Amino acid sequence: MIVTILLVVAMLSVLVFVHELGHFLEARRAGIDVEEFGFGFPPRVFGRQVGRTLYSINLFPLGGFVRLKGESGDEAGPGSFTSARFKDKTKVLLAGVGMNLALAYLVLVGLCLTGLPPVLDNQFNFGNPTYSQPRQLIAAEVVKGSPAETAGLKEGDYVLSGNGVVFEQPQQLADFTKAHAGQTVNLTIRHGSEERQVTAKLHDAANKDGYLGVLPVQFYKLHYDLLHAPVVAAGILVQIFWATLSGLGHFLLSIPALFGGLFARKVVATEATGPIGIIYFLGHLRSFGLSPLLLIFMNISVALAVFNVLPLPALDGGRWALLAWQKLTGRKLDPSLENRIHTYGFLALILIALLVTANDIKRF
Repeated sequence: MIVTILLVVAMLSVLVFVHELGHFLEARRAGIDVEEFGFGFPPRVFGRQVGRTLYSINLFPLGGFVRLKGESGDEAGPGSFTSARFKDKTKVLLAGVGMNLALAYLVLVGLCLTGLPPVLDNQFNFGNPTYSQPRQLIAAEVVKGSPAETAGLKEGDYVLSGNGVVFEQPQQLADFTKAHAGQTVNLTIRHGSEERQVTAKLHDAANKDGYLGVLPVQFYKLHYDLLHAPVVAAGILVQIFWATLSGLGHFLLSIPALFGGLFARKVVATEATGPIGIIYFLGHLRSFGLSPLLLIFMNISVALAVFNVLPLPALDGGRWALLAWQKLTGRKLDPSLENRIHTYGFLALILIALLVTANDIKRF
């Protein structure tokens, strides 16, 4: 559990750092002074002034920030965010989103070249990929006290065949166990690089289901050449972006139910998950190898980009939306009012995050 928690912290820290690095680099390119580039949230542990920028390392690693000169609207003049052109402000605000999408794309390209696990149903394909790992079943979960556990199966083991029948689809395993209910069967499994034979006595339940006690998931890896990998990665990234955007839309609609579920002490069905849920899923996926972990990392990077581009207060998209409104109307908001809007928006986001975390605790 500790290793999984540290892994989640490392993932989120890298993603937030990359996001803030985008703001930092674009601000420097636009001639906007960066007063502080901080990794983590205060209190400050270490800081060093280099030129006009203070580079700081802070106590809480799940975050980061870039403090720009005049970003609160109360300081104009050369090097100020307030005095920058609208197009430069737009680039600075959306650079973090762009960096997260670029990172996700690079991860996808790397996976396409080395072995891409299944990402989505009907995922984008281009060219004629080869299987760097054939279609096989992996035990995503092994029920305690089940015939599978008694036989020695563990999470992450591959269930290759039973009595010589090769399994490629979860339904094939279900059909096999049902046909052999109450019997002792020979299973070929692989743990890491070791392949071995085990025997399992299937339950003979009243409905003759032949209960084994594993949750089988189909797993494989596709390999693309250097010509097709960038195109496939781009297509899949677009699919994930729109799927994430759709999921966030459903999540926003489920917020009232999350409030109700908190007081009713019940679990609310939602695709959204927080750090608790990520820790739970990574705990199950760690034994599956590096590529599924990279897929989770890539998906979180896309989710961070999509969430930040939403026109909600305190988010990059919300800040840009206010800038665009002022540009179109020619009316300038009072800096104190704008700061209050983003402050209240940030508090609302914290509350939503706490609701998601509370729901995750109930689920997992």
